[in-house]
Amino acid sequence: ALFNAREDYETARKLEETKVIDRHTPGQGVELDVDITGAKTLHLMADDAGDGITGDHVVWSDPRLTGPAGELRLTKQGWLSASTGWGTVAVGKDAGGGPLSIQGKPVADGIGAHAPAHLAFAVPPGYTRFQAFAGLDDVGVGTPYGATVRFRVLASDTAVTTSATVRVPLADLGFSGEVKVRDLWTHTNLAPVKGELSAEVPAHGARLFRVGPQN
Repeated sequence: ALFNAREDYETARKLEETKVIDRHTPGQGVELDVDITGAKTLHLMADDAGDGITGDHVVWSDPRLTGPAGELRLTKQGWLSASTGWGTVAVGKDAGGGPLSIQGKPVADGIGAHAPAHLAFAVPPGYTRFQAFAGLDDVGVGTPYGATVRFRVLASDTAVTTSATVRVPLADLGFSGEVKVRDLWTHTNLAPVKGELSAEVPAHGARLFRVGPQN
């Protein structure tokens, strides 16, 4: 298995961090209006508050970039990379694939995930602010202890690298000669390799291979 675990936000500047949001937070969330002037990449983070409470379903409702260029809906633009602690990151759905809702009201334009979550978006020229309502989806509020999360907004002055070449010396796997390789996710046999196994791996992603001797 080859992993691309690089965290592109490690050198990003933190622009906003909310207090812990739980079922008692008015409105189940907070309005975000953040100055992102100069940013080329926007990072939206949702942390699990570190208290061991699970079921941390989160939603960014009405997420958009604004500025001299106008308004850009992030649900229309799409993300560069996305990770979620459980389930999937999806537009218009919660982490489990159900409908998004906050305080019983459907979210018409939103992104659902489960903390810890990280979404990265490209920021085109002409956009200087990020705005959204960041809150708890009703599924999270309805769990036995209620979801508890903290949201962060970070910005990078450089573009995110969405993939990377991951290399593994075959000697580390116990092979000295040429080997055959099969991609287990695409179910295809690749060209034999010698010396090292390498592959392009998406950000926060993985590739799975079966490697064996030619004989």
